Amino acid sequence: MKIDIEGAECRALFGARKTLEQTKGLTILLEVHHKSLGRFGDSEEKLFSLIKELGYKTIFLYENELKNKHYYLVVREKE
Repeated sequence: MKIDIEGAECRALFGARKTLEQTKGLTILLEVHHKSLGRFGDSEEKLFSLIKELGYKTIFLYENELKNKHYYLVVREKE
């Protein structure tokens, strides 16, 4: 699954909660626009807390050249 939605990452994960909890082997490529998270009342802390609550962990991949986006793999903590 790829998530690149300009700050609404928490909303997408929350909406996909049932799928994320029930699907084994699911990997997410997550693009995080740190400054855009605030437009929806979210924060990095809230995003990463939700990921952990869903039983996943983040693996940092890289930061873009403008340093305004970070890319992560999100994988199940334990299968």
